[in-house]
Amino acid sequence: MKGALEGVLVVDLSQNLPGPYCSRLLADQGARVIKVEPKGKGDFARLLPGFYKALNGGKESLSLDLKDPSDREVLYQLAQKADVVIESFRPGVVKRLEIDYERLKRGNPRLVYCSISGYGQEGAIASVPAHDINLQANAGLIGFSGRRYKNSDEECPIPIADMVTSLYAHSAIVSQLLARGKRRKGAYIDMSMNDGLEHMVSVWEHTTPRTEMVMKLLGKRGVPKSLLSPMRRPIGRIVRRGLLPAMPHYGVFECRDGQSLCLGIVDENHFWKKLCEELGGPMLRFSHMKPPQRVAMGLVIKPLLARALKAKTAEQWYRRLAEELALPVSLVRDSGDLERVKIPAQSPLGQGDKLAEPRALGADNGALISEFCSES
Repeated sequence: MKGALEGVLVVDLSQNLPGPYCSRLLADQGARVIKVEPKGKGDFARLLPGFYKALNGGKESLSLDLKDPSDREVLYQLAQKADVVIESFRPGVVKRLEIDYERLKRGNPRLVYCSISGYGQEGAIASVPAHDINLQANAGLIGFSGRRYKNSDEECPIPIADMVTSLYAHSAIVSQLLARGKRRKGAYIDMSMNDGLEHMVSVWEHTTPRTEMVMKLLGKRGVPKSLLSPMRRPIGRIVRRGLLPAMPHYGVFECRDGQSLCLGIVDENHFWKKLCEELGGPMLRFSHMKPPQRVAMGLVIKPLLARALKAKTAEQWYRRLAEELALPVSLVRDSGDLERVKIPAQSPLGQGDKLAEPRALGADNGALISEFCSES
């Protein structure tokens, strides 16, 4: 089966994660990707071979010194025939190297050029360097999670800003390729990692009730004032983190064998009632409660729920709750237990679930220069 982007040529100048993962997604859909790396050292992701393979397996490798005019000329001729160029240099670098969008589109007005950076190409903090944790902080993710005012080493273990940016960039590039067919010219995409993550956080924030609103609602439902008092407010502190963390039945629980089980019940009363009836004992007292009351009594319910789930192993609970009762329950799997690389069946990068091996640095220089350059 041919990919939807078959015939699309992508030149990827980026390194590390956001750009290469974006071009990997484009390759999964059939695009031909030429990865341009610095001569001698290549992408520093090569220091982690498995990581590099997951991002770049099957791409062609071209090593160039972009400060060298003769190597830049190779890129110019390659860009003339490319559909997409992706870069992730610090703002201002591509202009100094004379490989920016304005320069490359002279020879290819239909070029879609995507620049990926921490805070965008312009603005007061455009030149400030940033890694994923900086972007999580600046976009509001860390503050939203309730860890804003305390020391913590419990940040998201996956570089969420990098990965979200890859998806946003992929979407923007495909959209511009579609639009190019109508307007017959390319486009420039300024992809800010901060803006993408901030947008994602803001969307979810709109679905989350603020503390005062929840307190008012709980008070109307007959929740004891002692639990809602300004001096204590244990519920308020939990709810402030968002609706989902405030729910006692939305989280990870340790079972008898030390393995963990994840409950994902949100506002579904029928799921909650079925769980309480299965667990029995003190949990039956709460089976009639609606979501606001369950949030209000969360500090009571969660320990009882944890104690009840200690009665069996995680596997036993999973078979009973997920497979037999059809509740939203899952086992907590270690990443080492998962298949390391999965790619769409139609991807030309590999066969089945096996990703092609990455090319050695500069392995395709001769063939690519011969194919794309009238003069070498």
